Amino acid sequence: MGRNGEPRPGHQSRKKGVACSRSFSAGISFNYRVVLCRTTVYKSKRWHPKGLFLEKSLSELINELLFGHKEGIRTLKIQLNCPGFDVEEAIGRGQEDSYNSTKKEFMRVVKECRKKHIKANSGGILAMDFTIETVRGGDCEQMGRDDNSVLLF
Repeated sequence: MGRNGEPRPGHQSRKKGVACSRSFSAGISFNYRVVLCRTTVYKSKRWHPKGLFLEKSLSELINELLFGHKEGIRTLKIQLNCPGFDVEEAIGRGQEDSYNSTKKEFMRVVKECRKKHIKANSGGILAMDFTIETVRGGDCEQMGRDDNSVLLF
């Protein structure tokens, strides 16, 4: 901050408690995919968040994802894969505190994976894959019997 509480030129402010992924974007490819269906044929589709993933609330994320029947979503399953790491989190609808904890864990993993990538002097782009899918009412085996109740992104 400058003398009068104004931001210094070139200084970016962040929301308190939310890590900004822009500082990590150099040399990292964040690949987002939503699962459309896991029945008869596995289907998924690439997705690009509007803005920064880590700055979204759970409700903003659900509203942004392209799928029908949003009111039937009970849980979002989000998985982050990068070399040496595989993190999967299940977040119940409306559980913003749990989602915030998940975002902190993802940021920790991104930092650790990036450190290992740099230390190994791997060069090139570090790929980090996010997979997002829904769980709707009932258990997964039950849902697998009916395409209309499963993972509609």
